[in-house]
Amino acid sequence: MTKHFYAFLIFGGALCLSSSAHAQLPLQLFNLGRAGGRLVNQQASGRPITMQDYQGQQYPMQRTPPAQLPRQDTELITNLEAELERCHLALVADATGPVCPPEQRVALQSCLANLMRARLHWSTDAYQREMDFYWVENARRQQAAAPAEPAK
Repeated sequence: MTKHFYAFLIFGGALCLSSSAHAQLPLQLFNLGRAGGRLVNQQASGRPITMQDYQGQQYPMQRTPPAQLPRQDTELITNLEAELERCHLALVADATGPVCPPEQRVALQSCLANLMRARLHWSTDAYQREMDFYWVENARRQQAAAPAEPAK
């Protein structure tokens, strides 16, 4: 049943997308299918993950209430969530501006690496998927802002 569902999504989605988005569709569908079970597991563990919608695309957003943060390395999680929140605010504030400038991308990667090095029993899947969404949207906006090549 699942294979048929993915085949339907790929076929149906391919009919609706422009040629520039065709290359991203299989990756996006794979990521959605891959993360589905993990998102449910994280929600069952008490960590709030909400699915956000931006122009018809969904991505996970995890923001942890202070009472649910681990006692050690709390600042690693709050720093990462704060950087992700900055990207989210840039995403919704302006439909054409950058979502994640290079210096912020470096800060996000550093925060995530620090959290992973700490080896907490803390899943980073939702954070990584949210970051991926922002980077893809940032690249899309840059491509849309680039001057079109003249026809030969």
